[in-house]
Amino acid sequence: MKSKKTWIIVGVVVLLLIVVILFLRKRAQQNRAAGNGSAEPAYRAVYTVGRFDHKPGQEVAVTLAERPAMGSIVANDRVEITGSGPYSGTFMVKKVWEDGNGKLGAIFIDIPGSENLPDTTREYAYANIGKINLI
Repeated sequence: MKSKKTWIIVGVVVLLLIVVILFLRKRAQQNRAAGNGSAEPAYRAVYTVGRFDHKPGQEVAVTLAERPAMGSIVANDRVEITGSGPYSGTFMVKKVWEDGNGKLGAIFIDIPGSENLPDTTREYAYANIGKINLI
């Protein structure tokens, strides 16, 4: 026959196992509710694409549909462009353009393989669809 001390130890261990199992199940449910366990990247800000301006051999200018304050995005910031077909990806901002009202009008990026993009000066296909995510 086991001693009273042994039964207390067994009871505490079983209780701890139950607590750990309940904790792990609750955390798994929270992860599923947040997107099947995949963590969304945290962006500092999200802007909408106005259009893409490009000429072969030059940086691609990405105009912003809404014009945030100058300084919202600056040179050397990293941005992720999404929902914009061949223009999508993660890029380093080379320079920015200030519009006539002192607002941020466009960012300039280098897109690898941009010589293979459609030969057009202005691309509106992704206007108000694509997103510029400040990383």
